Amino acid sequence: APQQPSTNRRRLIQLGAGSVPVALTLASRPVFAAGQCNTTSAWGSAILRNGVGSVKARAAAARIDNPVWSLSQLRNDSAGIGVGGGNPPWAWIYQQRYGGAALGKNQTPSDYAQATLKISDLFPAGINGQTGGPDTVYGYIHAHNSTSNFVTSLLVARLNALYAGSGASLCLASSPSTDVLAEMARGTFQPSNGTGGFWSNSDVLQYLLDNNYVVA
Repeated sequence: APQQPSTNRRRLIQLGAGSVPVALTLASRPVFAAGQCNTTSAWGSAILRNGVGSVKARAAAARIDNPVWSLSQLRNDSAGIGVGGGNPPWAWIYQQRYGGAALGKNQTPSDYAQATLKISDLFPAGINGQTGGPDTVYGYIHAHNSTSNFVTSLLVARLNALYAGSGASLCLASSPSTDVLAEMARGTFQPSNGTGGFWSNSDVLQYLLDNNYVVA
């Protein structure tokens, strides 16, 4: 699918399996409080398309509370404040996704979810840059422990959007028929307000980091 790169200052970060040049805003990134996010349309207009002051002000006023699990909490199965009812994340994911599934001998709910949830369960069409294993979500974020890894960041964002709380879902809302993260993963996402073209992997990663879907 066609992609229109942003014109922000470029630097090198790790995306998936290789290092490629991507566009990350360095000087104009918004100062969001921890646990806040903007919709893709508001953020894209204000930041990626370098909106005028009034556009940026409207985006700032429209921030939504968005408590999430950090990558570290998902890797270590440690609870977060205001997320998942205060439960360890993988125990909460088991309860929400697999509640009632029989556990093996000495297997905890977290063990079950970590061993069972696959990348293909969250992104059936795949993620740009995903090569090789592990094929489980938990295994992958352990093997690729970096918020600058595109695949890892999409997985963390998906877990937060599905299970962390309503704020994440509200910020990603576009239309009932659109799976925004799936489109981001495949390079076919464009904001519903039509600003700019298709978002590149770097645009997606910048949005997820700036809007607290992905926190180290």
